[in-house]
Amino acid sequence: MKISKKQIIKSSENLIETTTNKFWGLVSIFTSIKNSTKVIDSGHTFELKTKDISNKLEDLFYFGEENKKFNDNSIYLRLSKNWIEQFNDLLLKGKPNIFDCSIFYFKNYEFDSLNSVDLVNMFKDAINLPPILLEEIFDVNYSETDLELEENYNKKEILDLFKIKKNINLDYFTFSFESPFVIQSHPGELKRAPFIQTLYSGSKIQEVLLISDFNLDEYYFFNNKFKKEQSFQIFENKVLLKIIFESFKYILKKYGEEKVLKNNEIKDAIIEDRNYKGLSLKNYFGFETVIGQFDNEQTANELKSGGGKRFIDEKITILGNDNSYFTSQWNSVDNGRGLTLGNFNRLLSDVSEGVLEIIKSDSGYKLIEKSIITDQSPLVKVENVIFYGSPGTGKSHKVNEELKKLNNIFYERITFHPEYDHASFVGGYKPISEKNEEGIDEVKYKFVPQVFTNIYERAWKDQDNQYYLAIEEINRGNCAEIFGDIFQLLDRNSNYTVTPSNELKQHLENQLGADHEGIVNGLKLPNNLTIWATMNTSDQSLFPMDSAFKRRWNWEYIPICYDDIDENKSSKYIVDLGEGESFSWLKFIEAVNTKIKHNQNLGMDKCIGNYFIKPESDKIELKEFINKAIFYLWNDVFKDEDERDSIFRKGVFYEDFFPIEKGKDLILEILGTDDFSNVVINKAE
Repeated sequence: MKISKKQIIKSSENLIETTTNKFWGLVSIFTSIKNSTKVIDSGHTFELKTKDISNKLEDLFYFGEENKKFNDNSIYLRLSKNWIEQFNDLLLKGKPNIFDCSIFYFKNYEFDSLNSVDLVNMFKDAINLPPILLEEIFDVNYSETDLELEENYNKKEILDLFKIKKNINLDYFTFSFESPFVIQSHPGELKRAPFIQTLYSGSKIQEVLLISDFNLDEYYFFNNKFKKEQSFQIFENKVLLKIIFESFKYILKKYGEEKVLKNNEIKDAIIEDRNYKGLSLKNYFGFETVIGQFDNEQTANELKSGGGKRFIDEKITILGNDNSYFTSQWNSVDNGRGLTLGNFNRLLSDVSEGVLEIIKSDSGYKLIEKSIITDQSPLVKVENVIFYGSPGTGKSHKVNEELKKLNNIFYERITFHPEYDHASFVGGYKPISEKNEEGIDEVKYKFVPQVFTNIYERAWKDQDNQYYLAIEEINRGNCAEIFGDIFQLLDRNSNYTVTPSNELKQHLENQLGADHEGIVNGLKLPNNLTIWATMNTSDQSLFPMDSAFKRRWNWEYIPICYDDIDENKSSKYIVDLGEGESFSWLKFIEAVNTKIKHNQNLGMDKCIGNYFIKPESDKIELKEFINKAIFYLWNDVFKDEDERDSIFRKGVFYEDFFPIEKGKDLILEILGTDDFSNVVINKAE
């Protein structure tokens, strides 16, 4: 069943009076933004796939039977800071009714039954705009009613009826909200049809938005008050109720009751003639009950009301009450009540100071942690630094903590390996497929710059900001081959220049200009380019660094921390042996590293760092401990050592730790030796 043709014609006629083609072009863009960690507003550049937009426009406006295929390229959208103020004047003829828009948007969908409220909520969800903006753009007044549905019909019938009503004789199949109301081109032809093409053209529309075939962030610096977010997933779930509940428990643990439950109110409440205490957070959810507190443990049936689930049947401890239960009455969209995802995200934002948010994704919902970065990178003292130490000490983490504060235009990050070469680092000729004047793909060879050249160009073009090249595991590659003559430039206190290859020189002259300081006398590292590298001292490098290369770097040792302090997150890690038994990871690495350091054949290079294993929580599972720590210790550290210099007794091989149950016995045997006397086996009571 589909929405009746009569209702679709009526809503379409209403929208002709209030909307334009470019308005619907922007709607198709908004609904094509998926998996974004950002709400649709100014200050962000959004990447979109043209195929998604074309398919949406075909669904909305094409009423013929010719299915057209479209290329899947990227375009980029950025809204101006005044886009809301200018939106209605430049894209609308009036204020369109949100119910009429919903009818037109879902006209090709099939339904068993349909209510106007449900339909509008579906449209609100699809258009991807914050609720406060919906009221700025749309007339949100409409009547709640059940919609008339018809047996499935061909969508061409809608256009035929519309043509008769408007006395249109043109034999075209693309509908338009502007006269003559039908056009020849397919709506999915973005640079031909009047839906997206009109958003590209004209200086006036740029007061609302910019659309480009290239990433605007790579070429333009925007006002620093526009901030960019990068996010990290904490966990995900397909079910809204479950992601909200898990997020609530997460913030309780992370931020504490005092902050999460601030300004709570507790009142007497009743469920199926039984009394309980209802806790509300009126600043976010009005007087809706968020937590139900009972005198004793409740069954799943006892947590129901009127046959429906009222609370989640998993008890939690809230304000000293061990029989507290979290409400199950959550909605993804605004339904006029307080328990919505939007309101819960307001709680998350306030508690975490803007860091946490639940977002929709193709797989359901995700709780993400956002890192706010700005479009500036403060200048610092120029240097080349290698961070070195045992595996797991946090060398990469140290670099990442600095880089994650920055917009990614300010850095490049790579990992060296034995197959990495000079062309991979600097650039070289590669086959590129391009269309000729006839639109036919041709293979041509062009110089393709790589990470060093890319960051070199950006730093020279923008000397008001600091740029960074981060190299992971620098000693795993052949540095002499990878850097080539460029290694001379690492002496930052000199005026060295290096003559580039002809193709690199031509490329840089095109990018910087032939008279630019960065190429006129050869290559020269700019003062606003910092180079960082990391190195595991335990790695057996195939290509040793020579002394000339080493002396051009500052070296910073990252030590292992054995202090039981809050800053040392690994001090909370435990190794779970199962059956209620566990031991401290920190005490274990301290004991094993003492054994390693006292062996002259091994030394500090073979020690285990704090984050050699990084569990998702503070618990290291036995399987992971054996597969990572025990494997490393047996294979890379003690395999060739005498029994008195090893933690493994004679005759024990790595294979003996499997199955895992047998491995536990061997671990307990190791921990029972004098070397591990300070490692205590904890047993649950």
